[in-house]
Amino acid sequence: MKFTYAGHEYRIRWQHVDLDDETTTTFCNIERKERNVYNAFATGASTCAPTDQFCKNFGRKLSLSRAMSHDSGFRHIFNKGFRRYVWEEYRRQLGHY
Repeated sequence: MKFTYAGHEYRIRWQHVDLDDETTTTFCNIERKERNVYNAFATGASTCAPTDQFCKNFGRKLSLSRAMSHDSGFRHIFNKGFRRYVWEEYRRQLGHY
């Protein structure tokens, strides 16, 4: 998913990884383009419990939320306006609610 915010180009990428036969983890990387190269600067993850039913959409939402959390160390970038814009782009581009 690509978008532009405050003059910077961003890309959000997800990866679904089967860690073993029972659990799947979804990783979310938020990357910002600098000098024509995307650099990852925030990551979030969500892991299914062995009893959970894997759902890509839920894993994407939870890992994205964790990547943008205030605990990620990028509080100055992930302000309320940025987070709102990301969720609007998520719904517009991926169509998941």
